[in-house]
Amino acid sequence: MSKCNTAPTTRCGLSKQGGSAVEFLIDVYKNATDEIVLMPVGPLSNIAAALAVYPGLVDRVPEVIIMGGAHHKGNITPSAEFNIWADPEAAAKVFAAGFRKVTMLPLDATHKALVSSQRSEKLAALGTNAGLAASRFIDQRIRAYDANQPMEERNAAPVHDALCVNYMLDPSVVTTMFRHVDVECHGTLTVGRTVVDTHHRNLKDPNCHVAFTADREKFCDFLETTLALGPKGK
Repeated sequence: MSKCNTAPTTRCGLSKQGGSAVEFLIDVYKNATDEIVLMPVGPLSNIAAALAVYPGLVDRVPEVIIMGGAHHKGNITPSAEFNIWADPEAAAKVFAAGFRKVTMLPLDATHKALVSSQRSEKLAALGTNAGLAASRFIDQRIRAYDANQPMEERNAAPVHDALCVNYMLDPSVVTTMFRHVDVECHGTLTVGRTVVDTHHRNLKDPNCHVAFTADREKFCDFLETTLALGPKGK
């Protein structure tokens, strides 16, 4: 299985395209000779649109790794996480599409894998361009979270999307439950909420592996090991 997402990168043998994101997504999967993991880290609009045009997409994707959703608390409303809230109808279509495997890394998991100021300093100390850049971005995230959305620990912030990459390479970084997930599209107070049937109340078959926690140290070690690669900064 090819461990790459749909972003156009040289490593995956892709390059920047001139068509729409939906056309690109369909074209990549129709012409792929290896299986390619699909990792959306934003709203699911393009994937839902691609499914409407090309339903066979569900058979060509070995796993969809979704950064989004929330069970215990949202970040855009009390009930909803931003990526799902931004287009709940699209998200509902993706969860119901019948992909072979869907894994959701919601805020419940990413908020357990916080990167502290001390770990950010270690990234800068690597001396690589990647480590220096990541440290600057993370320091800015920490300031923003401390000011507007404090975590249980001050001077620390989640780095949501990177946890998805870590999971793709090492699934043991998170702990998942296989449950049925649907999305609230009409609730006055709950629109965009990912409804995880943790106790089998709706009698529907599970359709998603939901990460409820994550190994913080393993994640931070992954960042350090990965960002140590590449050229040194000046």
